Amino acid sequence: RIGFAVELVIIVAATALTWVSEPDAHNLAGPVVVAMPALAMGIQNAMVRVHGEPDIATNVMTVTFTGIFTDSTPAGGTGRNWRRRVTSVGLFMAGAALGGLLLQFGTV
Repeated sequence: RIGFAVELVIIVAATALTWVSEPDAHNLAGPVVVAMPALAMGIQNAMVRVHGEPDIATNVMTVTFTGIFTDSTPAGGTGRNWRRRVTSVGLFMAGAALGGLLLQFGTV
């Protein structure tokens, strides 16, 4: 629980820093605001491993979904690579469904 609480504090602190400063590439706030969520994501991945899900790369799905939405035309993007990203998500979901189905027959 402590790890998740620390992750939350880091995310809230990064959000607060963006409110009180103008982070960009020309001041220290920019790299700090980028590093804080990266640190939080590292903690998240460590917590996922500690709590019994050792091979789930939560950051892969997060990055893929973020790319789909932020690069979309409604968000002002070009929509590039959306087919590959949606296919990736679909294959991930299909793999999870197949894995769940196979568990009905026992574990190895």
